[in-house]
Amino acid sequence: MPGFIHRMFGGESTRKRVGLLQEMYEKIQSPGSDLDNLWDRGCSDGWYNHSKSSSVRTFARWWPRSLIAHIGLELFLYMIVYYIIHIVYREVLNEDQQKEFSALVGYFASNLSPVGRDLAFLLGFYVKQIVGRWWDQYRSLPWPDKLPLLTHALVNYETENSMKFSKTISRYAMLSYVLCLRRVSKALKKMFPSDQSITDAKLATPNELSLIESQGDLGQIWWVPVRWAMTMVRKSKEKKTVSSDQKILIAALMEFQ
Repeated sequence: MPGFIHRMFGGESTRKRVGLLQEMYEKIQSPGSDLDNLWDRGCSDGWYNHSKSSSVRTFARWWPRSLIAHIGLELFLYMIVYYIIHIVYREVLNEDQQKEFSALVGYFASNLSPVGRDLAFLLGFYVKQIVGRWWDQYRSLPWPDKLPLLTHALVNYETENSMKFSKTISRYAMLSYVLCLRRVSKALKKMFPSDQSITDAKLATPNELSLIESQGDLGQIWWVPVRWAMTMVRKSKEKKTVSSDQKILIAALMEFQ
């Protein structure tokens, strides 16, 4: 089955994908490789063709995210009711009863069609509002790569500790992001289940976590690292790390607030 179908229904194996990428890189770096041009190096045909679902565990991960799992029960019940009515109409009802049933169906079809149009309009408006709210929430999430790009453009890397400045404010922003979203995101909570996992990922040092915990619960005062980053930006003009346009960095940090 083509790889895009597996990705569409959630059946792609992450472990196989990572293993395939490693195999591709080893093939590229090996001597005498036939992948000599840039286009071949970026070709994803092997990745797409390798996406296959061939195990029970893969099926168990695919099934909850599939379209069939979400509408399969309703579709099955609808088909049962439809064929029950069809069999009763064909096998149980006589000719006069079939005419009465057909007249009843024609009555509902002619009198309920305006209601159906209004109902379709209301449902479409409701779905549009729900999707619009979801899309606005998605767009309100900050992009982590925007802040490093801005620091690369604004920071004067000829000054002392300029590289440390750029890394620290990016790390503080991501630390606040993780502390805030892991309260509501199961995936992020699984990735960072404890404070030790945060220090292992080098998002924060033990001393920094101790300072935050001294002011309250980590999930409630997740904005403290962003405040630290803004203080660093404010002092950057005195140290000539960022000679001007500090407000651009502050605006980028405000997106994490």
